Amino acid sequence: MKRSSIVLLLGAAVLFASCSKDNPQPEQKLSDVLIVNNGNWNANDACISSYNLTTGEVSSELFFAANGLRLGDLAQDIICYDDKILIAVSGSKIIFVCDRDLKIVAQITKDYSPRAFCIGDGKIYVSYYEGLLGEIDPSDWSVRTTEVGPNPEGVAYSNGKVYVANSGGYVPGYDKTVSVVDTKSFKQVETIEVNTNPAKLAVYGETLYVTSFGNYGDIPAKLQAVSLGDKSIVDIPIQGVNSMASDGNGNLWVLSGEYDENWKLTGKITLVDAASATVSGTFAEGIENAYSISYSKGYVFAGASDYRTDGKLHIYKEDGTLLSSVCSEGLNPIVCIIP
Repeated sequence: MKRSSIVLLLGAAVLFASCSKDNPQPEQKLSDVLIVNNGNWNANDACISSYNLTTGEVSSELFFAANGLRLGDLAQDIICYDDKILIAVSGSKIIFVCDRDLKIVAQITKDYSPRAFCIGDGKIYVSYYEGLLGEIDPSDWSVRTTEVGPNPEGVAYSNGKVYVANSGGYVPGYDKTVSVVDTKSFKQVETIEVNTNPAKLAVYGETLYVTSFGNYGDIPAKLQAVSLGDKSIVDIPIQGVNSMASDGNGNLWVLSGEYDENWKLTGKITLVDAASATVSGTFAEGIENAYSISYSKGYVFAGASDYRTDGKLHIYKEDGTLLSSVCSEGLNPIVCIIP
């Protein structure tokens, strides 16, 4: 996740109380919510925990318990396809294909760093940081690739097209395009110019929503609504945009945050109506060390991290009711799903 290396790196100096963590428990079973903990760069400490929505119990190291090996270096994304779960581990350059108990059934190994998934046309699409889009065939887990822009991050599928956010990397020289790949020809057919350093994507109807980090200086981070027809762009008025989650039904939850004079980061979640490209209201506020946001099956998950101790996970209903705040049992909780 780009923000983990740059935008929130200063947040490492702002500590919140460390969660207590028990030793891994191999006997633990899969619970309701899977929590993917990104880990730290080159630390080989990515892991998967779970949170039971009924009992409130958090279980740690589920992938290790199921397979007897560590997940690897920098877990980036997770997605469900039929009865399988795919996990992208960017630093280790591997995609694990698991059953619903997280037991490995296949491994997709390329000399590329997988970043983000989407599904369309019976295929699974994955961005590779080396400037490629991969198409995974779930019948045999084979992969073909096509070139897109530099250092792609988020991907989204709609109507026979895959949209790919080309970030341009971690240093000045950032890109500002979204590649459009036709799934039949599996070729890039168009690029759309957006704000500098695009990251997350979501499509609703004929509108593509794009978060971007800017250049961490005079070009600010933004959320933009791009018409897929005439390519006109509307900037959504949210300051300090960081990330975004979508339910696919017209609701966008946008995580943003700004530092105070003591470099303390406080985040909030804004609800955006995707049909009208307007802000509906504030969903949640006061999230210390805000790190990530995701949505799954009626729940919104906001991860918090200080980069040094186990993260926190704030769990909300769709109406903004905070259900619980728990230890993520791993560093840098980046994404959650309910299988």
